[in-house]
Amino acid sequence: MNIYKKYILATLPIVLLGTGLLGYWSYSHSRDALYRTEQEILTLQLNEAINQIVDRRFKLLNSTGLSGITSFVKRYKSEVFADLRALGHKTDRRIFIIDSVGEVIFCSDCNSNTPLSCWSNLALKMRNPTSGTHLASKSDHAIFAAAPYRKPNWDWVIFITRTESEISNKVDSIAQFALMISLLSTMSVAIILASITRHLLVKPILKLQAAASIISRRRTITEIDIKSDDELGHLARDVEKMSQSIAEYVDAADAANQAKSNFLATMSHELRTPLNGVLGLAQLLQKTPLDRDQKKNVDAILSSGQTLLSVISDVLDMSRIEAGGLQLEDKPFNLNDLISTVVTPFQSLATKKGLKLSVTKTLGDLDALTGDSVRLRQILWNLSSNGIKFTDEGQVTLEIREIDRSSENILIAKDRVLHFVVSDTGCGISEDRIDAIFDAFTQEDSSIARKFGGTGLGLSIVKQLTELMGGSITGESHVGKGTRFDIFLPFHEAALENSETLDQGASASAFADMPSLNILLAEDNDVNAMIATAFLENLGHNVRHVENGQLAVTIAQEDWADMIMMDIHMPEMDGIEATKRIRQSKPRGTLPIIGLTAEAFVERHDKFIEDGMDFVLTKPFTEQQMAATIARYRPSETQRTPARTEPAKALPCAKEIGDAQESLAHQSVPIGDDSKLDELSQKIDEDTLATLLTTSEECLEERVVKLRAGVNGSDSDAIYAAAHSMKGACGSMFGVRMSALAAVVEENSQDLNMTRELLPEIEKTATETISWWRSKRMAS
Repeated sequence: MNIYKKYILATLPIVLLGTGLLGYWSYSHSRDALYRTEQEILTLQLNEAINQIVDRRFKLLNSTGLSGITSFVKRYKSEVFADLRALGHKTDRRIFIIDSVGEVIFCSDCNSNTPLSCWSNLALKMRNPTSGTHLASKSDHAIFAAAPYRKPNWDWVIFITRTESEISNKVDSIAQFALMISLLSTMSVAIILASITRHLLVKPILKLQAAASIISRRRTITEIDIKSDDELGHLARDVEKMSQSIAEYVDAADAANQAKSNFLATMSHELRTPLNGVLGLAQLLQKTPLDRDQKKNVDAILSSGQTLLSVISDVLDMSRIEAGGLQLEDKPFNLNDLISTVVTPFQSLATKKGLKLSVTKTLGDLDALTGDSVRLRQILWNLSSNGIKFTDEGQVTLEIREIDRSSENILIAKDRVLHFVVSDTGCGISEDRIDAIFDAFTQEDSSIARKFGGTGLGLSIVKQLTELMGGSITGESHVGKGTRFDIFLPFHEAALENSETLDQGASASAFADMPSLNILLAEDNDVNAMIATAFLENLGHNVRHVENGQLAVTIAQEDWADMIMMDIHMPEMDGIEATKRIRQSKPRGTLPIIGLTAEAFVERHDKFIEDGMDFVLTKPFTEQQMAATIARYRPSETQRTPARTEPAKALPCAKEIGDAQESLAHQSVPIGDDSKLDELSQKIDEDTLATLLTTSEECLEERVVKLRAGVNGSDSDAIYAAAHSMKGACGSMFGVRMSALAAVVEENSQDLNMTRELLPEIEKTATETISWWRSKRMAS
C-alpha cells in the first residue's frame, strides 16, 4: 500500500469528525460574527467620538489661540469629557481615556472598584488604532476599540468597550447544543483516527525525525527501522545514504578550512622575514644618490611593502580567529591604565591633524576589572585609529559608561557591563553600507581603499573579538557628518589589591623566614637585572647573574642553583631554548625555572610552560610577587643544593618596587611617578639609587638609538626588541609615560608607519624622562 492510499484511509475518519464538528462551527461562526460586528460598531463609534467631540474641541481651541491658557484648556477638556460621558450612556458603552504616562484621566462608567491598570499597560504599548478583546481582570473581559490621539497636551489613548458577557449570552443556547454534538462526535472518531495515523504515518515520521537528529550531531546512520516499500520506506533508504555523504562532506570541509587557516598563518609568518629585508634594503637604497625616477621607484617599493606588511598582520589575526587558535585571557587589570595606553599615543597624532581627542568616563569608583585587557586594547586602538584616520576636522571622542548587566547586547552574563562609544566627525559611511563594513575584506567603497589604504579586515577583527569576549558592536554613520560605534562588553569586577598576577596581600616580610636559596638570574637588561637581584638579596637569597641563555645552561650544569629566574628574550640563546636544554638533564620537579617576560598573552605563557618552565612572571613585577612565586615553587629541603660560598655578581638590594603604571590619567600620563621613586629612595642607600638611575639613563639612551635605527631600516624585529627593553627598564624605575609609549610600540611593532609617526614623541619623552631621573639623582 503506497502512501497515497494510506492518506485516503486516514481521511475517512476526518469526514466523520467534520460532521460532528459542524455544530461547533455554527456556534463559533455565530459568535465570531457577533464579535466582529460589535468591534466594527465600536470602531465607528470611536471614530465618531474622536472626530466630532475630541478633535473638534482641540481644533477650536487652537484656532482661537487659547491653547496656551490653562483655564481654557481645562474647560475644553471638561466639555469633551461631558460629551463622551453622554455618548457612553446613550450607546450603553464604556468610554475611558488614558494619558501618555498610563493614568486614567476619564471614564464614563467607572467606580472606585473598577480596575483599569491592565488597560493602562495596553495603552502604553499602542501605536496605531486597534480593536479586539482584552482580559483586564476576571470581572473585566471586554471587546474594545482604541486609538491614540497624539496632540500637544492632549496625548491620549481613547478606549470604547463593551463587556464580553453581553455578547456571549446571545449564543449560549447555540453553544450548549454545539458542544454536545462535538463531544459525542470527537469521542467516537478519536480512537479510530489516533490508531490509524499513529501506525501508518506518525511512527515512521518519528523514526525519520530521530534519524535526522542523530545526523545533525555528526553521527552516521547505518539503518532506519522502516521496512515498508512505500515512499516513507524509500525516503528512509535515501536518508541512510545521505548520512554517510554528509559525514564525508563535513570532514572534508573541516579539513579544508583548517588547512586554509593553517596556510594563512604559516604564510603570514614566513612572508614577514623576507619582507622586512626588502623594506630595509629599500630604506638603505633611499639614502644613496638617486635620480628622480629611481627615487620615485624606491618610494613606491617602500610604500607598497609597508602596505603589504599591514595586510599580512591583518590576515594573521583573521586566520587565528577562524582556526579557533585565539585564546582569551581572564586576568585582573586597571581600566584607567589601559585607557591611557590607548589614548596617549593618539594625542600627538590628533594634534598633528588639528583634531580634538577627548575621553569621557562615568564609572564612579570602578577601576579594576577581570578580562582580556590585550584584546580590549586592540578593539579600542583599532576604532580610535580609524576615527583619526578618516577625520580631517572636528573631534574624535571615546566615552565609557556602565550599563545594566541584563542588557540584551551581551552574550555572556558577568558582574559588570561596560558601554564604549567611539565617535568622530569624519567623512562617514553611507547607511546602506554600515552593516557590510563588519564583513572581512569590506570597506565603505573603493575610494576609501585608494585614499587611505587598508585591507578591510580591521572592523571584522574588532567584531569577532567583541563577540568572542561575550559582547556586541553596532555602528551608526551619516555621510559627511561622522561615524559612531557602540561596543558592549561584559567583565567581572576585580579588587584593586588583586589587579596583579599574584596575590599581593602579604608583604615581602611575610616570607622573611623562608630558607635561603641559590638563585640563578638570567637577564640581559641591566636595569631589570639590578632590580631583580636587589629583590632576591633582600629576601635573603644568594644570586648569580648571567646575561644570556647559553651561560645559564652552563651554570645550571654545575648544580649550584636551587631555582632559575629566566628572561625570555636574550642574545646568543633565548630563555626558551635554554630551558629546553636544561630540562634534558634536569626534568621538572628537580630544578624550578621561573620565566620573566613583559609579554601578557596567555597563549604565550602557556607555550613557555609547555616548553619546560614552571611558571611565568609578568614584568614589571613587585618584590611581593617575586617572593610569593619563590615560596610557591621553591624546592623541598631534600631537593635543595647546599649553599656555596661563591660570591654572587649582585648589586645592593631594594625592598619594594611598585607598579610603574599605577593610576595613570586617562588623557595625560605623567613623565614619572614621584611618589614611588621617593618611596624607593627611602628604602635604599644613595649610592644604590644613583647607580640605578644612571644605569637607567644609559639604557634608555641606547635603546632610543636602536629604536631609531630599527625605524630607519624598517626592521620590525629591532623595533620590538628596543621597545620591549625600554618598557621594562622605564617601568622598573617609574618612568611611566615612556613605559606606556614603549608598550604601545612593542605591541604594534609591525606597524612601521605608526612607529615612525610616534618616534618624535618617543624621543621627546625619553629626553624628559632622563631629565627627571637626573633631577632625582641630584636631589638625593
